[in-house]
Amino acid sequence: MHACKEIEGFDLNRLQSALLREAWALQRDGVASCEDIDKTVRNGLGWRWSFMGPFETIDLNGPERGGRRPGCACRALQHASRY
Repeated sequence: MHACKEIEGFDLNRLQSALLREAWALQRDGVASCEDIDKTVRNGLGWRWSFMGPFETIDLNGPERGGRRPGCACRALQHASRY
């Protein structure tokens, strides 16, 4: 991966942290158990993301479904505020 600019932390660790924050929130809010969240990631995202990234997944669904191509989504995210 080519980093466009220096940031704090490794890219992969930052992406993993985002997923973990959401996993904790789902468990904390009683939406799903830890076991179910693990199964979802292992049997869903794990398989998909082993050969296709999140923006490639958006591209696969096409603009008629997501309304945006990955390039547009990337640019929009760059300007979005963090929660």
